[in-house]
Amino acid sequence: MAQGPTVQRFTYVLLPCDVTCPLSLRTFEGLGGDEALREEIARYFQSVGMTTGQRQEMQQGILQEVQKKNAGGAPTSAASMQQMAAMMEANTTKFEIVPVIMPKKTNGFIGTSLYIDEVGRFKELPLNDRASRLAQRDIRGDAFLLSNYDDPVADSWARVDTSVERAEELIKCPPPAVPDPSQLMQQGSSSASVAALLTPLNLEQAALRKKEGNEIFAVRKFREARDVYTSALEMLDGRTDKVDASVVQDLQCALRLNRAQCSMRLGKYDDAVVDASEVLTMRCHTKALYVRCSANLHLKDFAACRADLETALAFVPGNEEFLLLKEQIVASESSSKAEEKRKFARMFD
Repeated sequence: MAQGPTVQRFTYVLLPCDVTCPLSLRTFEGLGGDEALREEIARYFQSVGMTTGQRQEMQQGILQEVQKKNAGGAPTSAASMQQMAAMMEANTTKFEIVPVIMPKKTNGFIGTSLYIDEVGRFKELPLNDRASRLAQRDIRGDAFLLSNYDDPVADSWARVDTSVERAEELIKCPPPAVPDPSQLMQQGSSSASVAALLTPLNLEQAALRKKEGNEIFAVRKFREARDVYTSALEMLDGRTDKVDASVVQDLQCALRLNRAQCSMRLGKYDDAVVDASEVLTMRCHTKALYVRCSANLHLKDFAACRADLETALAFVPGNEEFLLLKEQIVASESSSKAEEKRKFARMFD
């Protein structure tokens, strides 16, 4: 994020920890800018107070953090440590930001994050199942879901609307966990590719390459088809300022799913997982869930299989393909456990 944030009227979503309460839309009018928004969110979390015992537990936790940071340094008096702990508590922002979707070219530079009570654990707030599913970690208390536009090349950052419908879709089909910032830097696109502008001709050429790849796939030349789909995706590696971003995303999803099918036929299951996961960062797609679940079945990642299966059946309950896949997962996991047991038994023969 480069220049100061632009904050005009926008909507965001409250995710109550009580599952009987529906998600609700909140509106920030933009008055006071981003600082006023942050204060508004902080006040909400501060309104859920702590008991005396909970505050003491939190202070003890802060003291332990102070001790860790001071390990190996000069000895610090108990009074000084108490003072440091009090300062840390006073300066706390009262909320933590948990990235859910990172802004990048493929999603139009729209990022989405959860804002949570940073001391919800010390307050012993109830587990928020919906927020925990999104964050892929335990979240305590109510949470907010906010989105922002963050384009590093245009040097632009702004709050944008988040709808209840979008929040519900993300909860049903959580995107893959956001990697560490260091990994994001390593995986980031070059400034040249980020700055490249796509044209209608690029889209037309990529669509023709997709058609060519489909024809090659139909005659079972999977390696060649995979290469063609890859070249088509490379044609779409650019900014969408002058084209319809939704059309680009549709084409990218189709190409990645087609390439994942090729990878499956070639036994490159890890590659299939990567492509299906990339599609799922753009939208909840049952075909992508099926491909990723199938690939992980071959990789014997049964936990990942069950997670995708649960998500898919929430969208398409009773779907025969997924129910058959469920039977295959159960059978494969049972077979794998039996084989492990036989190997273990042979160790003592």
